[in-house]
Amino acid sequence: MKCEKCGHVNRTRSLPQNSYYWGVVIDILSNEWGEHPKKLHRDLMTYHLGVPNEKTGMLSTPSSTELTPKAFEDYVERVRVWAMTDHNIFIPLPNENI
Repeated sequence: MKCEKCGHVNRTRSLPQNSYYWGVVIDILSNEWGEHPKKLHRDLMTYHLGVPNEKTGMLSTPSSTELTPKAFEDYVERVRVWAMTDHNIFIPLPNENI
């Protein structure tokens, strides 16, 4: 993503991160709950990254495609921990043998 003020280009999430997220995290939760993957993704983004709009009070959520690799990694870790602690659903780490 390119900064409008200074023109600096920030890297966004990597293809391996994206593959892990959709192929493991979203797949496990989608299968567990019977939710459509895209809807589940939107709901997770809102729940974990939503910020109230000062004027309307409604939650505003960044696009996951705009997240830096570190921010995306933090988000996915937050989802993994939440799935385990709140729903007892284990999601393996990338490259983790289960």
